Amino acid sequence: MNTTDSPPTIPSGPTRSIPAPLVAPLAAGVASWVVISLVFLGLKMLMQERPEFVGQPMRVTKAGLVQESPQVFTRKVNDDVSVIRPVQADFSDVRFEMNGRRDYRGLRTIMDMSGQFRARHVVSNAFDEPIFVLFKCLHPPSQDGESQHLLAGEMKLQASTSGVQESTKEAWLWSGTLETHSSTSVEISCHVASLKGLTYRVSDKNGTR
Repeated sequence: MNTTDSPPTIPSGPTRSIPAPLVAPLAAGVASWVVISLVFLGLKMLMQERPEFVGQPMRVTKAGLVQESPQVFTRKVNDDVSVIRPVQADFSDVRFEMNGRRDYRGLRTIMDMSGQFRARHVVSNAFDEPIFVLFKCLHPPSQDGESQHLLAGEMKLQASTSGVQESTKEAWLWSGTLETHSSTSVEISCHVASLKGLTYRVSDKNGTR
């Protein structure tokens, strides 16, 4: 007689369920964890796209350009070297071609401007004999008087008459001889950047502003 052994029956224990009062705190904790994870993920992406959020803030320039009008000195060729007369240019055309900039990157909006400064000055000889001319135009310093804070470059001077020109640390210089009833045109230019403002000062022939 064959007998079939049935598998032992495992008694089932009581089913455990989460008490209703704990469901709300657990759901709130999971939701908070998800929100915090999304916030950190967003910050990580922001720092990758906007590196200016990391480390020290960007240094904002506070330089303001101040350009002086040129100084012109003349003397007749036959006069003594000490006889030098300050004069004014017969014609001046001064232009500032600036472009404003707003930088919204980072935690602070940066506002400045950059562009080109150009000036053309004409000096004439009204005498019946040749004259010697010395043209001097200061490089544009910043408003605080410290030129190293001013981002200026491509400084150029060009004269329509042959002569000696030089660009020192502080000024453009040109000297030459003008024949009777002739004239010369002196053009200066430079490129400036990161400015908060600009000023052009006009002086009389004695250098008084």
